[in-house]
Amino acid sequence: MDHSNSIDADAGVAPGMIFLPRNIVTFVSGNPDKRNDAIAILSPYTDIKLVDLDLKEIQGDEKEIAKDKCDLAMKLFENEIVIVEDTSLRFTEFGGMPGPYIKHFNKTVGADGLYKMLFCYSDKSAIVRSTVAIGVPKHLTNDGLRQIHIVSNNLKGEIVEPRGENGDKNGWDPCFKPAETFLTLGEMDEKERRKYCSRVGALFQATKVLLNIFNQNMDASKNEENGSGIELNN
Repeated sequence: MDHSNSIDADAGVAPGMIFLPRNIVTFVSGNPDKRNDAIAILSPYTDIKLVDLDLKEIQGDEKEIAKDKCDLAMKLFENEIVIVEDTSLRFTEFGGMPGPYIKHFNKTVGADGLYKMLFCYSDKSAIVRSTVAIGVPKHLTNDGLRQIHIVSNNLKGEIVEPRGENGDKNGWDPCFKPAETFLTLGEMDEKERRKYCSRVGALFQATKVLLNIFNQNMDASKNEENGSGIELNN
């Protein structure tokens, strides 16, 4: 994968890269698959600084967790636009559980255990939900206050007996089959998986938020250069 538009937090600025603070975002995640998806989707629109860091997660719903993680990231990188992502797996039969706690469920029982949880139930439908939070520092907002924008994307499918060894290293991709295909996420190569990946859809939504932020600040810079909006007292 071409990483020419990304910046590794430990490597500093890539050679020859022009540093434009408002056109660089900091993506914070300890998950390499999330970081790779961020590079693939966001890099055509902005330069990316990657930070390999697992942020502490509170108990709550997807939006509450993503917002709190974003707030933590903004405190660590207070002058930067930051992005965090949280993925949940919601079983219809269980009223949306395990939801945002899927990481902990999966560590305990694995993909095979998740499949067995629904084995005796007729309804094996599930939704993968990706929630992305974009944190904007106060010097880049119109009102001078920090902002957190939340976007999300759902992928409908069902839980099946695990198949395949590809996909997210968290390990439950082999037991999730999107509704519009016969393949599990674990059977897909990276290119095919991104056609269905809920995280990719949420990151595409995030690009719209980023472009709006960049355009607003570009307009503000032009106004300052032209002297508009500046009041002079004689």
